[in-house]
Amino acid sequence: MTASADPTDPRLVLRRKLTSAREASGRTLEQVAAAFGWTVIDLLLVEAVEDGIDTGRLDALADYWGISAGGEIEAVRALPRRDIQLSQELRILFAYETVAAAIDTFEPFVVPGLLQTEAYAEVVLGFYVASGDLAAHVHTRLARQSLLAREDAPEMRFLIDESALCRWSGAGSAVMREQLVHLREAARNPRVRIQVIPLSSGPHEGMRGSFVAVDLATAEPGKLVYLEDENGDVVRVGPAQAAPYGDRFERLADLAAPARDLDAFLDRALARLDGVPES
Repeated sequence: MTASADPTDPRLVLRRKLTSAREASGRTLEQVAAAFGWTVIDLLLVEAVEDGIDTGRLDALADYWGISAGGEIEAVRALPRRDIQLSQELRILFAYETVAAAIDTFEPFVVPGLLQTEAYAEVVLGFYVASGDLAAHVHTRLARQSLLAREDAPEMRFLIDESALCRWSGAGSAVMREQLVHLREAARNPRVRIQVIPLSSGPHEGMRGSFVAVDLATAEPGKLVYLEDENGDVVRVGPAQAAPYGDRFERLADLAAPARDLDAFLDRALARLDGVPES
């Protein structure tokens, strides 16, 4: 039996209390943030009860809604903090993935993080983080994947450009072989759908970059998109800002082969590794 999100987790209990109070009030994220002189990103981090959040802000927000949350806030204060520093935007993504109803991920260049093996993650993250921090970042990425094993996991759709299945030289053939086999296993999860956009599709709008769209199935913010652009990590919140990415995902899905064809793509990618010395 796979695990559900722990209903006694003080972060989760408090997160639900805070978001439910705001939704019941009918006030927008912008209105509540303005009441405190915060940005919307600040408010999202407080509502998410994310790691390292200022508990004084939690006290203030709970008081604002008339919530009795002293016990949960004390429990949050006692929780251990992460060993690594993540951007605010990544912290928001990771927090809201845990309460998502659906997650759509598009990745044009590498296998998506939620589907990466440990060895493959080490290679990919090695391009972004210092060597001394690499092990902690890999651990965080693998811990995030516990989402897939939950019995109440969100519906997850992954679109991967076929070029990501061919780009193995930096990882080495042994690492890539393990990763391709892992994708086949991940696709057996009934909550996971993996589709490949064939190289024969030619240039497409997905070349603009990867993104993750999270459907929170709540009144507001409802939808959240995480992406990386030339300015770094970006989070866009709300139906209006998320809609273009939802539309882009569906257009890319139209280019992709059906999920039932995944095995054929993986077989071809594995065949390209045959005879290549493992490294």
